[in-house]
Amino acid sequence: QYVLRPDCAFVPTTPLGPKSPPVALDGYCPVTLLEEARWAKGKPKWRAEYFERTYLLESRERRAAFIENPRKYAPVLSGMDVVEFAENGTKAPGKRSHGVFFKGRIFLFASEENVQAFYSAPSKYGDEHRESFQVEEAEEPKFDAAAIVRKYTFGELP
Repeated sequence: QYVLRPDCAFVPTTPLGPKSPPVALDGYCPVTLLEEARWAKGKPKWRAEYFERTYLLESRERRAAFIENPRKYAPVLSGMDVVEFAENGTKAPGKRSHGVFFKGRIFLFASEENVQAFYSAPSKYGDEHRESFQVEEAEEPKFDAAAIVRKYTFGELP
């Protein structure tokens, strides 16, 4: 029997099926998304599991990069909406249509309103993600949230 640390990604040995963790990012490769800012469908052949999500990667090399540093590539909170979690304590699944890049991480939100709330005060949404935000407690963002959202959203979804 093996004990896996929760922060380790691994390659499952069983086929992708109904007992597998849910597929993240609608099956798109998070490594390609973060490294190239483009949508590329992942392949079940190159999948990995991390924090109860199945990630489909585009290639063997992309899977190796993901396994090496899953925290870098996986969406924050496994794709749950950080605003919903901080405000209501609920784990609401984020959507690709409300996804953004912020400080080198992927964030998914349940609604456009939550994207705006996040960008208006990112430091408000959790000490456990403070290193991702890179914002000091007393510091408020000095930017136009709408412009930032336009610049860093995922763009057109395939």
